[in-house]
Amino acid sequence: MKGIFSGLRVVELSADVAGSFAGQICADRGAEVIKVEPMNGDPLRNTNAFAVSESKLFQSLNRGKQSVTLDIYTQQGLELASALIQTADVVLVSLQKNRFPGKLGYESVRIENPGLIYLDINAFGEQGFWAEKPANDLVLQAYSGMLLSEGKTASDGKTPVPLVSTQMSEYATALYAIVGISSALFHRVETGIGQKVTTSKLLTLLSLQSSRVVNHDMADKPLHKARKVLSLLRAEGASHEKVLARRKQLTPRLVPAFYRPYQTSDGAVFVGALTRRLRDKAREALNTTLQLRDDPDYDIENDEYYQTVLQQQVEIEANLKSKTTAEWIKILESHGVPTGEINFPEDLHESPQLIENNYLGEIDHPSGKQIHVMPHARFSAAPVPDSGLKGAPALGRDTEAVIDSLG
Repeated sequence: MKGIFSGLRVVELSADVAGSFAGQICADRGAEVIKVEPMNGDPLRNTNAFAVSESKLFQSLNRGKQSVTLDIYTQQGLELASALIQTADVVLVSLQKNRFPGKLGYESVRIENPGLIYLDINAFGEQGFWAEKPANDLVLQAYSGMLLSEGKTASDGKTPVPLVSTQMSEYATALYAIVGISSALFHRVETGIGQKVTTSKLLTLLSLQSSRVVNHDMADKPLHKARKVLSLLRAEGASHEKVLARRKQLTPRLVPAFYRPYQTSDGAVFVGALTRRLRDKAREALNTTLQLRDDPDYDIENDEYYQTVLQQQVEIEANLKSKTTAEWIKILESHGVPTGEINFPEDLHESPQLIENNYLGEIDHPSGKQIHVMPHARFSAAPVPDSGLKGAPALGRDTEAVIDSLG
């Protein structure tokens, strides 16, 4: 299978979504990707497994790869892994480093393979108290502030609710990893020099929240009082419940009306009017006079004003429920308002939009035919035909062939 990475050999040592997804992107681009798994397999193989060592999660992240089983914590396995790395253009590492053999670290393997691109993914960074600590997506959401930035709480109104629709830190880190690999490969073409590239899942979540994390005295002036009050509460040993409640009191009340989902008579639709120009169009489409921040007398902290706004919001919600999703999409689009129906991900394999763009494709696998999301980027000069994609490998399927090729 030809692709933009054809001719490259990638050795993947990963036990998480980030490393697996980054390796799959390399395979989708035509690289030979050899996934080194422990003797009992990548743990993702047994996450909600439907058969022995087979799960939808694993199969969705490992198509087009070879599987080699090695115990890298034995002398023989370590030697074979080292020999394999010496043949690689790229090594992709995403493991708990406190259990990772030092002889497979960059400073060791670069001696025999100076042109190697060594991509190292960690959780919290390489330095500091949290360095090398194991973590998963929700732990990182919590530490990075993403969990609280959503402002969602459980039914008790106190306990923060995490994002669970996707493992944000894992998938996004994989994309950053590919940017790092591509940049290092370009640098190698220019200089002939390999290098180590590092990134962390914590840094990924900070990047995704950069506008919230960035600190600026002038821009953050409205928050200074809130920060001071919350700091004093923490210093006094206040409970998280008390701090969270006080934070809500100090944070301006938000009532999004023109950039939010609404129920319709038969489903749900999203109104996506972000700018003043689009909000004017949305007001006309929704037959409302609600102004919010476009109102020169806007004062959401005024209780009387706030209650009026809430009542207008209720009227908009009732109006949306009077028509079907299709009817509202037609109305909103006729007024030039960005909109779309709200779908369940499980239903998207039947979406005409996805089908017409070939965003989904059928892939053969010993367990049966599968529908996969196709590669995220397409290259006109190095196209990868959908028919060239192969399913995820069975555990250890390629061990003998790969070891034999090492001589």
